[in-house]
Amino acid sequence: MVSIIIPCYNCEAWIGETLDSIVVQTYTDWEAIVVNDASTDSSAEIARAYATRDSRIRVEDIPHGGLAQVRNRGIGFARGEMIAFIDSDDLWPRRSLERMVQGLQATGAEMATGTFLSFKDTPTGMSKAFAEADKKLASEPEWGVLSGPEAVEDSLYQDRVNSSMWSKLFRREAFDGVSFRAGELYEDLDCFHRLVMRMKRVAFTMAPVYLYRLRGGSLIRTFNRDRLIVLEVTRRIEEHIRAEAPGYLPAATDRRFSANYNMLCEITRAIARGESHDEYASRLDSISAYLTAHAKEELINPRVRLKNRVGALAWLLLPRPLLNKIMTL
Repeated sequence: MVSIIIPCYNCEAWIGETLDSIVVQTYTDWEAIVVNDASTDSSAEIARAYATRDSRIRVEDIPHGGLAQVRNRGIGFARGEMIAFIDSDDLWPRRSLERMVQGLQATGAEMATGTFLSFKDTPTGMSKAFAEADKKLASEPEWGVLSGPEAVEDSLYQDRVNSSMWSKLFRREAFDGVSFRAGELYEDLDCFHRLVMRMKRVAFTMAPVYLYRLRGGSLIRTFNRDRLIVLEVTRRIEEHIRAEAPGYLPAATDRRFSANYNMLCEITRAIARGESHDEYASRLDSISAYLTAHAKEELINPRVRLKNRVGALAWLLLPRPLLNKIMTL
């Protein structure tokens, strides 16, 4: 059985569509655990209505604590041999679960993962995404196999494997001794390397097994000071890789460089909007030091993606006033 963990916090506009996409899965041996994080809208009531119609769905209420706590508690509630995560505003193609189970069984891997399709938050956007994914999943996809460290390296280069918990199926025992760090954003990025680094086999396919809804107001798509925690998360990743698997350190450095550059852009825009430079001064100093120390490495590393190479080149060659102006465009 697969235990599907669904975080639920004030998602009344989408939770029904998410559950609809689970109910029609071609793989039927599952339980869906809607972990209600003290919602103040009708999200939990909508989920309970689904539970009355399908005994495989249940709602677990917990005190409000954020996404990391929800996922930790969801794993504790799970009764299945396999675990999957889906966010309460996203969707699964009909054959998603079936294909990922096949991937685990065919390869003996501890995790199976595929790609995802982003769709606009409109009926037309949704239907197009379903149609494209269903077409690509109609026949069983090819599965490649990576070691755990290779999969982590891939995710750090933001290549074939992404570091989100969704778009993946895990064997239950993969989470033994590993939990999400509570109280921080980027909890998936923080957990992924600790979880996957110790795996022997990871199955991956380039077929889309997940549909990601593009909508305004998403925490990771809107800048606020809490997002600066990514600088600490990527520092911890770099330190972990340096200690446990130093051969993969260039990938961790690239991911940290990317986070520093992205936050530099966000801070520059915030200051241009009128926020105080003094609030960000120490962050800007540390970001500048890291970019200066590693920009040349980005340029000579053949696995670094073009976006990061361009950022590194701009940092090395452009005068700071011009670079700041470009960042605010």
